[in-house]
Amino acid sequence: MPDSGSNLFELIRVVAEEAYGFTLCSGKLPILHTEAGTRELDGPVPTSQDVNDFLHRVLDSRHLREYRTEGVIRFFYTHHERIQFVGGARREGSQVRIELRRMPPTQPD
Repeated sequence: MPDSGSNLFELIRVVAEEAYGFTLCSGKLPILHTEAGTRELDGPVPTSQDVNDFLHRVLDSRHLREYRTEGVIRFFYTHHERIQFVGGARREGSQVRIELRRMPPTQPD
């Protein structure tokens, strides 16, 4: 998968525009979660390395260390300083799974 990190990272833009979340699991097509339900996205099936590369783009060094040590992490991610996500990742053997959900915008007081 050439430049797979960028291709997977494009999912964040799709979620911001069309959906409320996605599931990335190595060896399976990405799943987009929308108000209408869930659907698999066409394209290359990500490898464990692809999914780990994606994690390196959204986690800071402290969270990456925790993920490497524990094999599981929950995190917050802000995309372009305006779209907030809550996520989780789990590693089981060679399988890597990420769940990312868009948080509702905060209302000014």
